[in-house]
Amino acid sequence: MTIKQISEVAGVSIDTVTRKVKEMYPEKVQKGKATTLVQKEAINVMSELRKKKFIEPTQNAEVLTQNAELVTRSDLASFGTAIVSEVIKKESK
Repeated sequence: MTIKQISEVAGVSIDTVTRKVKEMYPEKVQKGKATTLVQKEAINVMSELRKKKFIEPTQNAEVLTQNAELVTRSDLASFGTAIVSEVIKKESK
């Protein structure tokens, strides 16, 4: 997924995602080139954005809320996997 795709899915700005990707995967960001992350990296970035409460859903979907009593890493991974799967389906059409 590209930074732009992650920002669209996550409902945050491209700058927010870019900052997080630079922080987590500095070797992936090259000036003048599109940054592409593999599925696992994209999920990790979205999970980190979620921890910081940056992600706002942009469509009706089942998402983890701030009111959840207990959110585990596996919950976040499942959430990220579902988002990435939807993006891949949309690109396939």
